[in-house]
Amino acid sequence: MIPKHLKEKLANQHGIALVVVLMVVVILSVLGLSLLALSTNNFKQTTMDREYQETYYIAESGVTATLNTIGSRVQQLYNDGNFSRADEFFSNVERLFPTASEVPKFEKTVGSITPTVDVKIEPKSTSDSTKRTYKITSKGTIGSRTRTVEREFSITWVPKNSFEIPTDIAAFVDTTIDLSEGGKIYGKVATNSSIKDSISLAGGAFISDDIFVGPGASSNVIKKPNWMDINNQIYNLRERRTFIMPEFPVFPNYPVHQNSNIHVFGGNSYTLTLSNSDWSLDTIKVDNYQTLFINVGDSNRSIVVNDINLDGHIKLIGQGSLTIYVKNNIVISGGSINSDKSTQKLTIFLKGSNNPSRPKTFRTGGEQKINGSLFAEDANIIFTEGSGFYGHVVTGGKSIEISGGSSSYTRVFYAPNANFKLLQGGSLKGIIVAKSLKLSGGTNITFANSTETFPFYPDKSDISLENIIEAKPIRESK
Repeated sequence: MIPKHLKEKLANQHGIALVVVLMVVVILSVLGLSLLALSTNNFKQTTMDREYQETYYIAESGVTATLNTIGSRVQQLYNDGNFSRADEFFSNVERLFPTASEVPKFEKTVGSITPTVDVKIEPKSTSDSTKRTYKITSKGTIGSRTRTVEREFSITWVPKNSFEIPTDIAAFVDTTIDLSEGGKIYGKVATNSSIKDSISLAGGAFISDDIFVGPGASSNVIKKPNWMDINNQIYNLRERRTFIMPEFPVFPNYPVHQNSNIHVFGGNSYTLTLSNSDWSLDTIKVDNYQTLFINVGDSNRSIVVNDINLDGHIKLIGQGSLTIYVKNNIVISGGSINSDKSTQKLTIFLKGSNNPSRPKTFRTGGEQKINGSLFAEDANIIFTEGSGFYGHVVTGGKSIEISGGSSSYTRVFYAPNANFKLLQGGSLKGIIVAKSLKLSGGTNITFANSTETFPFYPDKSDISLENIIEAKPIRESK
């Protein structure tokens, strides 16, 4: 049994409130300290996460800014430059890569730390002569934290024309240059060949400027008489140049003209009006120095014709230009085509024979004059008897012959598969690309570069950046 005085003490409630308050204060203090610790840890973790992510963004911005700078500079270089070779283009591109002093600058972060970025550009692959791959590596730093990202990108050399043409050489051949029977070349010459006697000089042979020979060629690549002195500078090509035929275009389909067989004869002239439409025709025949007028108006017009037989004249009316697509043959026995207009007003496409053993032949002679440009898919070409051709010529044919006092101011004579001969007083002014070259009998070639747009393919100076630069996604490097 509990004593009475102990019961009284146990029943005494005085001071219990203080105990409860103290217990609550202790509990709240523990909870507060725990929440403070948790909040502090969360804050630290959030700060670390933010800095970690910001460091990635800093590194990423270095890559993005660098690639944007490269893109704008390459686009400007491509538009303003006049490069004939891929290696020229790439050497100029790499000089434009941003330097270390051009990396982005950043403001201080919340912790009064200034972020920094370190960017490097290094070549990844240069094995393709027309495409080079590079890698941008960017390291972002905030305080003691760093993250590194990288991005590969490739730059492709896109010729402004669909095929490359040497712009500073009078004649570029794959095999031999034969001036053993005389002949003069006023300008530079080049051959891919490194074989002995690839260039033969004799008689009154003359080359006015530098001579380029194949990679590794020795002095015996040039054959000459002992009495002949050669004062030309002779250089080895760094690599063989390959010249390929561009793709021949697909002929368009036009409605057939109501007079599909045009025959001009008997003192009459005829006017074919194209000012409002393009047409298909079966034949065009002009006899006895009569004249066919073709009115193109102020537009660029086209006709598709199976055959042309010309012993007269074809003249253009209007300020526009004319493209003639010939499916079968062009036979020119006299007269002229576009004799009083600019060469840029006329372009002729001559379709191939579809029989490699029997290619077509495009021939002019007898004082005939043509002002325009010709793209023959497979035709062999003969200019003779004082005829004249003024414009560009591209052919996949195997044989070219200019003779009998004929002249050709071709700007570019591009025949990479052809053995090219100038005989009996023939002359040419412009640039020749051929398989081989032979001059004899008082013939000459004079270098002349043209600033005209090559007619068969449009100038690509406005090509978009996406065609030049291709970039892979950004990825983080370890």
